[in-house]
Amino acid sequence: MTRMPVGGALTVGYEGRIHELHYEAHIRATLATTEPIGFDGLWDTGATNTVVTKEVVDALGLVQTGVKDVYTPQGHHITPSYIVDICFPGSKLEFNSIEVTLGVLGNCKVLIGMDIICFGDFSVTNKDGLTVMSFRVPSSQKIDYVQRMNDDEKRFASLSKTKQRKLRTR
Repeated sequence: MTRMPVGGALTVGYEGRIHELHYEAHIRATLATTEPIGFDGLWDTGATNTVVTKEVVDALGLVQTGVKDVYTPQGHHITPSYIVDICFPGSKLEFNSIEVTLGVLGNCKVLIGMDIICFGDFSVTNKDGLTVMSFRVPSSQKIDYVQRMNDDEKRFASLSKTKQRKLRTR
């Protein structure tokens, strides 16, 4: 159902170490001629699919296109589904004809699930106590932190003892 997304990249910085990755999602009904409307989005790698609240459905006048079986921490549900286009401000990322389901969400209006995240590279870092989320489509490289650490250790071990001491004191 989902068409290949329009590529681009998105990077969002947050003050401090955060536990929720919120970023506005702009949504419209697929094939609509209206401008998308922005809603608070929460990126969730534990969610298989993208979910919207009744507030989003009502604001956009979405028409139900089907029903889906969904499994949440609250159990199994059969819920309405809709077809939408989703984009993210400040990026060229655009996902067209995404099937989303209706759900009750406590701390956001749109839950961005793996049906979107799986199209690209997604990372979260916490350098210097600041959280940064970055996402790009299409995927452009394999990210392997274990391999990178092993390579860094090999490079460090090959340095002279004097250079190693200087690096440790930085």
